[in-house]
Amino acid sequence: MLKKNEIIRLTVTGISNDGNGVGRYEGQAVFVPFTAVGDILDVRIVKVMRSFAYGIIDSIIEPSSDRAEADCPYFGKCGGCCFRHITYEAELRAKQSFVEDALKRIGGLNVSVDAIVPSPDADGYRNKVQFPVAEIDGRLVPCFYYQRSHRSIDISDSCLLQPSVMNRIAVAVCEVLTGLGESAYDEKTQTGNIRHLLLRRSSVDGSILLCVICFDGKVRNEAVFVEKLTSVYPDLKTIVINRNKKPGNGILTGDHRIVYGSGHIDDVLCGVPAEITYDTFFQINHDSTENLYNCVREFSGIGDHQTVIDLYCGTGTIGLSCCNKDTKLYGIETTERSIESAKKAARLMDYDNAEFICGDAGKIRELVDQGITADVIITDPPRKGCSEEVLEAMADSGTERIVMVSCNPSTLARDLKFLCERGFVTEKIRPFDLFPRTKHVETVCCLYHQKKDFISVPYEPKNAD
Repeated sequence: MLKKNEIIRLTVTGISNDGNGVGRYEGQAVFVPFTAVGDILDVRIVKVMRSFAYGIIDSIIEPSSDRAEADCPYFGKCGGCCFRHITYEAELRAKQSFVEDALKRIGGLNVSVDAIVPSPDADGYRNKVQFPVAEIDGRLVPCFYYQRSHRSIDISDSCLLQPSVMNRIAVAVCEVLTGLGESAYDEKTQTGNIRHLLLRRSSVDGSILLCVICFDGKVRNEAVFVEKLTSVYPDLKTIVINRNKKPGNGILTGDHRIVYGSGHIDDVLCGVPAEITYDTFFQINHDSTENLYNCVREFSGIGDHQTVIDLYCGTGTIGLSCCNKDTKLYGIETTERSIESAKKAARLMDYDNAEFICGDAGKIRELVDQGITADVIITDPPRKGCSEEVLEAMADSGTERIVMVSCNPSTLARDLKFLCERGFVTEKIRPFDLFPRTKHVETVCCLYHQKKDFISVPYEPKNAD
């Protein structure tokens, strides 16, 4: 039995879906962060469980060929990235294995998985970033959190995941707020004002939205604040103040004021216009998302004069990019602002055959009970996956085909197992890397009902231009 602080020799043979390397020592699994498959290590055991243990690197005896020099000074401290110590090719192999392992182990599915589609860019891809704000040496600074904690680490302008201009603006915002005498909110004492900064950037014209989340719902000398920032950063097109008096980890509330600009920026995804506010759901990696949405269109095989239900539709980009104008489209989403954005996108596209419904995805049951039968159901649920209510409604709907987009291989496998036990067959599965350098992986899966026969239709990708 392993003991805490014991040092063992370990060969890393795999990577777990939380990004840790794993090897076996005398039959017991040992998980070690920031390791690569093929590493031979001396590992110090830091935590022992009944059937596994956790360790940290004491020394690298023989490095894996997958290892790479970390290019960020905060890697290993900040909780944002977990794969900067290996090559991008090794990261993709790991994510491919996350999907394949979950489907087999959790879903009990023996299915072929397409090769993962890499992100066009491994850095600078994020069009949205949220910075906690801390006060360090008398000045406000944009931060991230140390791993598994709420302790702030000053990353200043060095984060590589988003375009550098977003980092520079975050630093400038903090400098201006410091000069205006603002204070950072302290979670423990619940004093201070500035809590977070949220920035979003358009892929179309580079315009940027800034949302300042603060306890009081206002910042000092707002006119001066706005003028100082916009005079230096002309791409900063709109500024919103969000008030959050609630204790805890929640970042955004619905209580907001627009203090500069229109309160939104505009973007386009696979030819679908989107109006992006501070709280609109919109995929973070634009170019990789276009690859993913074109895959959804390919897998869905939507023909002329068909009916499509798009669950968790967000601003409507998946459904509107996949459907023809003679397709009857029903989109369901919980956020009223996203629904209004979807309706506006449909109007701009002269798409008269779309109906967007504000409500939980469980509203699909109402459509089914009304006798509406979808030829295709598209679903893009959150990490927790689909509820059993939604899965039951999809299974009862009489649909011929389901195309599911998932950001969590474990819940994807669980949901596929549920549907396969109710007459569906998994036809195609293709992973996508939308979040390079992190543990996350997206997957598109196509299922058809085994009682139905399908004829594929020609596929033509829709591009943003």
